[in-house]
Amino acid sequence: MRARDTHLAYLLHSLSLMTRIAIPVFDDQMATVLDYSSRFVLVVLDGEKVQGRLEMTLSPESPEMFLWLLEGFQVDVLLCGAVSSSLLELLTRRGIDVINCVRGPVDQVIKAYAQGKLASRRFRLPGASAPTLPSRGRRPGSGRIRKASSHPEASKEVE
Repeated sequence: MRARDTHLAYLLHSLSLMTRIAIPVFDDQMATVLDYSSRFVLVVLDGEKVQGRLEMTLSPESPEMFLWLLEGFQVDVLLCGAVSSSLLELLTRRGIDVINCVRGPVDQVIKAYAQGKLASRRFRLPGASAPTLPSRGRRPGSGRIRKASSHPEASKEVE
C-alpha cells in the first residue's frame, strides 16, 4: 500500500470515530422548536475538540430535505429544543439520536455536550426534565458501527 493510500485510510478511519452533531439555531441560540427551524449548525467533534463546523439554511416546509441532509452528513446526534412526535419518530427510525428539550447559546451547548455536562438545568427548556443520551448502536442499513457514547454524565443531574 502506498503512503498516500495509508494516509487516506487513516483519515477515513478518524472521521468514522468522530461525532457529528446537528443543532437548529436562531441567532446565536438553539432554536426553541425543531419543526419550524430553517438554520442549522453541523459540528464534527473529536472528543471535546470541534474539528469542523458548517452553517446552512433550509426551508422548514421540507422535512424530507432536512432528513436527507442529516443522512448525507452522517449526523449521529441531533440536539434540539421541542420536537413533534412525528418528526422525532422519523429521525429515530433513521438511526439519528435525538436529545431534545435543550436550550442555550449554541457554542455553550456544543461545549456542554462534548464535556458530558448537557444535563445541567441551565441547558433545559422550562418544565423539562434532564436530557438523556439515547442508546447508541448501528444506523439501520448503513453498515457503519457508531462509536459508543463517551458522555455518560449527560443523564445525571448536574447543577
